[in-house]
Amino acid sequence: MSLQKTLFGKLLLLTLAMVILLGSLVSVVLYHSGLDSAQAVIRNKNLAAAHHIRGYVQPLRSVVQYLAAKDFVREAMDTDYRDESRLLELFRVLQDANPTIHFIFAAYEDGRLVINDYVPPPGFDPRVRPWYEAGVRAGPALSGGIPYREIKSDEWLVSFSQVLLDEDGGLRGVVAIDALVDAVMEVIGARDPSFTTARNLVLDHEGRILFHAQDGLIGTRFAGWDSLAPMVGEGSGQRFLEVDQRTWMVQFIHEEPLNWTVVTMVEKREVLLPIMWRILQSVAVVLCIALLLSAFMARNLSAHIVGPLRLLEQRVRDVVDGKALGQTRKSVPLAELKNEIGTISQAIEAVTEHALYHKNQELQRNNALLERLSQTDSMTGLMNRRKMNEQLEQEYSRVCRYQGTFVLMLFDIDHFKQINDTHGHHVGDLVIQELAALVRGMVRATDSVARWGGEEFLILFPETDQAAAMVIAEKIRAAIAAHRFPVPRPVTVSIGICQHRPDTNLQELLIAADKRLYQAKSGGRNRICVGDSE
Repeated sequence: MSLQKTLFGKLLLLTLAMVILLGSLVSVVLYHSGLDSAQAVIRNKNLAAAHHIRGYVQPLRSVVQYLAAKDFVREAMDTDYRDESRLLELFRVLQDANPTIHFIFAAYEDGRLVINDYVPPPGFDPRVRPWYEAGVRAGPALSGGIPYREIKSDEWLVSFSQVLLDEDGGLRGVVAIDALVDAVMEVIGARDPSFTTARNLVLDHEGRILFHAQDGLIGTRFAGWDSLAPMVGEGSGQRFLEVDQRTWMVQFIHEEPLNWTVVTMVEKREVLLPIMWRILQSVAVVLCIALLLSAFMARNLSAHIVGPLRLLEQRVRDVVDGKALGQTRKSVPLAELKNEIGTISQAIEAVTEHALYHKNQELQRNNALLERLSQTDSMTGLMNRRKMNEQLEQEYSRVCRYQGTFVLMLFDIDHFKQINDTHGHHVGDLVIQELAALVRGMVRATDSVARWGGEEFLILFPETDQAAAMVIAEKIRAAIAAHRFPVPRPVTVSIGICQHRPDTNLQELLIAADKRLYQAKSGGRNRICVGDSE
């Protein structure tokens, strides 16, 4: 599991790195391609507006220039020239030929106005009208076109005018053409489904708005003109500008003959949001693909690395637990893998078979030996006191459950201290060892013999009454007294025997046996003292 988590973690980091790398690359590509696409749309919209303006304005300018060149238009100012019919007929013909013309008129320095189908209001002086002043300022060239409100209808008009000069260059008047702004705005003010915030407007050379979808802004100064004006000389371009506390992508074209600037604006937010949304979608797709690829790689690596390693781990555990190689080979076919795992498996199995397995067997033998040593007296080979206590507990429990009986025989060597003091502890140890071997050979297989401590021994006779135990005890006493030990004197033992009674616990039984042993010693030693538990 640890290796699998590590592999998953590494693959996850690799996936995140791949997502970051590919996401960044995709984001950059999509951002620039999306921005280029949006710029192309705005540029085309701006070109379309400029072409429409040019196609709308150029015929009007041509008509004004044509009229300004005609002598009879200038001569209409003379005091002896009162026949205006020719001039009005020409105005009517030109107006009928071009539906975009709203009015054609000529105004003269004497204040006279020549125009079809229009009656000026009382006190009307054409010389103070914006179109007249613009023509005079621009003369002798054609004025660039100015917006103004018609004095009677209050409609927004755009006027193109040119001065009428005599042969000496004196001012005779101004000829002009008016066109309704609405006719232009039907095209440049149309909504664009691509961008809801898109808008077109036309500026004059001073930054005043000539055409705009909102009538209230016509004639006002464009808020972004100060930033845009330095770039107008480039002819066309695209910039981000701050207008009305919002950022706009602005595409412009400067119409040199008109000295107008056609501007198309789209709010930057509307341009960038679709791009960012596409970037997020693309990054999400990249992330999903990367995660799927990572999951596939993790599964594949788990199947080809983690899985075999788990089997190899189980194989090693089996060997350590003492199972032979044949017991697990069928369930762990690691050696059949034709890769590094299979090679490692063969090497480890060889090591574990010849080392770990044998070490385990040796460990088991040592454990068994330690178990025996923990239960056996090292000098005599008999049970030690701890093991005898376990035997006593088991026998006592059995007797209490099944209402049986047992007998304890406690004995020790008489005057053993004299043997040690006279002949040394080594000889004393030999006496204890020979006595233990002698007693062990004389008891039944069901009896338990233990070295209880020092020269003291305890025998448990299961399912035995006091009389039967007395017979065995006498044989043991006599055999020990008759045996020739490695000391120049007889060796005897004093024996205490006690039978279990239903109302006696184990501790009381041991105390009673010890008392009988003490009585045997007090009575002269080399004898047996028998009695029930008290």
